[in-house]
Amino acid sequence: MKTFFISLLLISSTHLIAADPVLYPVDSPDYDLGHMIKVCGEKRDKKDNCQDSNGFKRRHAIFKKIVINAPVEKVWKVITDLERYKSWNPFMPKLEADFSIGGKIRFVVNLGGIKFPEKLWTQAFEENMRWCWGNKILFKFAGYSQRCRWLKRLGPNKTVYMTTEKFKGAAAPLINFFQRSTLVKGVTKEAKALKYLSEYEALSFSEGNNVCDGDGVCLPVGDKVGAKEIILQKELYGTPEQVFAWISDLPKIQKWLGKFNDQVQSSISTNPYDVGHVRRIKAPFVGVTDETITIFNQPWHVRYRATKSSMLKNHYGDMLLFNSGTNKTDLLWVIKYDSKYKSDKFLNWFIDSYLKKGLRQLRRETKKAFKKK
Repeated sequence: MKTFFISLLLISSTHLIAADPVLYPVDSPDYDLGHMIKVCGEKRDKKDNCQDSNGFKRRHAIFKKIVINAPVEKVWKVITDLERYKSWNPFMPKLEADFSIGGKIRFVVNLGGIKFPEKLWTQAFEENMRWCWGNKILFKFAGYSQRCRWLKRLGPNKTVYMTTEKFKGAAAPLINFFQRSTLVKGVTKEAKALKYLSEYEALSFSEGNNVCDGDGVCLPVGDKVGAKEIILQKELYGTPEQVFAWISDLPKIQKWLGKFNDQVQSSISTNPYDVGHVRRIKAPFVGVTDETITIFNQPWHVRYRATKSSMLKNHYGDMLLFNSGTNKTDLLWVIKYDSKYKSDKFLNWFIDSYLKKGLRQLRRETKKAFKKK
């Protein structure tokens, strides 16, 4: 009921909004978790009337900050690559935007499993630094919202990402009461997903026929990475040290992804699934695929390359694990390939569906193995 009520309010803003936006000023580019925190301190409560210079009260604002181990340019590229949002962003799975000041923005926001459209306008856009937008709720008299994403370079391979969601006006207390927890969960999931994909981008091969990735691992001569992309994320039980075996050891992979055959065992260590290991999978429509392990960085990263495939070419996969809290691990799985045939859409849908089903089973397996009672 709460979600339904506030969703009606948000939907109304897309239809009753005035034609010309009123652009509120945004905080300075050296912003660090908001002007209001600098003025008011860290404490927040229901009676907190402290506000920033634009009239946004702190009790009606949401902040999220996360450190990303990637260059600021990589993070910015993920933020502004709108076509990929449907693949990686659980909070905002669709985004269309004009980056110019006053340019229109349309996106779909996921509020507690229910997706609703919104329409806003760009207020600030500075490359590798910030992107802010705002809108009016039920005309301007009922309220106004403003969201900013900020990046701050901490070093050549470290970036701070900060996001704010602020509300003011008559609608602000209603949004804060009914939907605050849902919005906090949404921006938190979005920040984590941005962190994971940006850190993957810092390690991955560049676009096209490049030579080496961020770790200095090089492509075989004449090889390239496919243009098609599938991005999968899943929260699993256990620590990365515990989960790593479930994405690398053949007997465990068979429990959640299907039958693999052991073709060639690794010879560089006592672990038979280390670099050089070749595993074969036969899946419907995809056919037979041989995958050779090229990176085995325990307990964080496995990369494989398809050395033989019936349907795919230029096929690489990266599986990265991230510690997401007490006894929880997040898996990011990025797959790139080209199809040998013209059945791109169906093939992409099938691989995506097949692997998502497998990941649901993987979550069940890790829950059974590692969930603390």
